[in-house]
Amino acid sequence: MADIMTLKQRAYEFIQGKLLTGEWTGGNLISEHAVAEQVGISRTPVREAIHQLELEGFLERVPRYGTLVRAPDHEEIRELFDLREALETYAAAEAASYLLPTDREMLQALLAEMQTVAREMREQNQDFLDENGLRRFLTADIGFHMTLMRSANNRRFMKILADFRVLQRIFGYHRVRHGADIVEEACRQHDEILGAICQGDAEQVRVAVTKHIRASKAHSLDALDVRATHRGTAEENLPPLPADLLRDIRELSGVKNGSRPAAVVGTK
Repeated sequence: MADIMTLKQRAYEFIQGKLLTGEWTGGNLISEHAVAEQVGISRTPVREAIHQLELEGFLERVPRYGTLVRAPDHEEIRELFDLREALETYAAAEAASYLLPTDREMLQALLAEMQTVAREMREQNQDFLDENGLRRFLTADIGFHMTLMRSANNRRFMKILADFRVLQRIFGYHRVRHGADIVEEACRQHDEILGAICQGDAEQVRVAVTKHIRASKAHSLDALDVRATHRGTAEENLPPLPADLLRDIRELSGVKNGSRPAAVVGTK
């Protein structure tokens, strides 16, 4: 039984990796046979992994057709962001009172990395982040939010946020180009959140986190509209994120082994 579960986990992580790196997105057909061949295992644990991902809402089985990566609608995106807002505002408010000094240093380092990416973007006169800049920016962004969630000392929160990040990749929220306005806005909002936390102002933390997540929701809904209107254009076919971002997300979530998130992320 242990061996079967290990093989199922291998298949699960393989499929999850394809979703997180953007190689498989909404509407893509998942082949049990192809996954089994690529992972080097039988189809039984692959089928079990696919069933688990169906239960978690990442995949859906279509009768007489196969299993597809789920595609979202506007309402589902709104619901996901509303859930994230409820959880993160609570966790961030907790951080205002209980944040460890090491976590505060982590938040400062991650914000500094985001600001460095923004500054380099300005200096190089980039209209949009390139692949390396996008990786660094998103890794620091994810690290910032995971650190806040960790402060609530609730592993279920961490698992939900990790799952949310998978859904973000599937739904393509972050495959839209990150222009200077989005990058600068995100830096300002993260700075406001950290400032309120350092002052121990729980109510202001809630306000700042709410503002940031609602802005992210608006950008995501706008991006979905753009993708629907210009499907097949360069905007739709942006390259997937590199696999090391997947590694960072897994290290941050600590879901696999129940450990705390990594100590340093995205500050290279």
